[in-house]
Amino acid sequence: MDHVLAGLSARAVVALPATTVDNPFDHTTPNLEVFGVDFSNRLYALLGGLWGIAFVYGAARLVLAFVRFMSARRVQHNPDAVSDASRDAQVVAVGLILLSAVGAIFVVLVNLFS
Repeated sequence: MDHVLAGLSARAVVALPATTVDNPFDHTTPNLEVFGVDFSNRLYALLGGLWGIAFVYGAARLVLAFVRFMSARRVQHNPDAVSDASRDAQVVAVGLILLSAVGAIFVVLVNLFS
C-alpha cells in the first residue's frame, strides 16, 4: 500500500494512506445558452456596451488628466501639483492599457481552461 508522509511537527512523522480524488468538474464547460440564445445575445451586447462605456470614460479621464498636467506644468510652477497630475495621468493610462488587455486575457483564460 502506498503511503504519503505528512509531517505534523519537527519530531513526529505520521504515515497516511495515499488517496486520489476525482474532479467532479472535469468534463464541464461554462455555457450561457442554457438560459436561451436570446438571453446570451443580450448579455453579450450588454457586456460589450459596458466595455465600450468604460473606454469612453477612461479616454475622458485621460484627457482631463493631461489637461491638468499641462496646466500644472505651465501655470502653477508647483512641483507637487505637477507630480500629482503626472501620477493621475499614469494611473489612468495604465487603467486604459489593462482595459484594452481584458479581451486578450479573457481569450487566453478561455483557451487555457477549455
